[in-house]
Amino acid sequence: MPKQLPDGDEYRTAKPPKEVTHRFEAVMVWLLANPDKRIQDCAEALGYTPSWVSTVIHCDAFREKWIEMRGDYTGKALANIENKLNAIAHTALDKLLDQLETIDDPAFLLKTSNDVLKNLGYGMPSRGMQVNINPGDGVTNIQVVQDGGVLAQARAKRSMILEAEAQPQTQPALEAPKEDADESS
Repeated sequence: MPKQLPDGDEYRTAKPPKEVTHRFEAVMVWLLANPDKRIQDCAEALGYTPSWVSTVIHCDAFREKWIEMRGDYTGKALANIENKLNAIAHTALDKLLDQLETIDDPAFLLKTSNDVLKNLGYGMPSRGMQVNINPGDGVTNIQVVQDGGVLAQARAKRSMILEAEAQPQTQPALEAPKEDADESS
């Protein structure tokens, strides 16, 4: 027999709600405003039990509305950030264009044009390692292209390792176990 609450209602297992209520939306708004907080904090702030909040946030109706609400919120935030970044880029480019018209310093012009071209993908490739694999008639050719400085460092390190391995390693001599004087008598 289930326990009785003081007003006569029986304890029941929580059934997930089928539709979104104003309480759901309050939980959603709180979670959006406090993404780093725990469910227990949400329940405490809104005056609900943690188990009720947990049941609510795991029901299908909540999840559907949550995806919609979070998408709207995230979309608006991202759009706002994207608009600000575009405004910064446009302002910076406008000022740079104004400066380019008045500056005759060839070093500045060269550096600026190189930076712009690199950012647009037209500059010199990075000096990192490049690996080309060319499979052919039963033979695979592998070509590794590396910066000369990095290659020289790798060769020097390899030489040090080989020299260290070539040197004889001295091991401490093992002493024979000493027999107790009592055992020999």
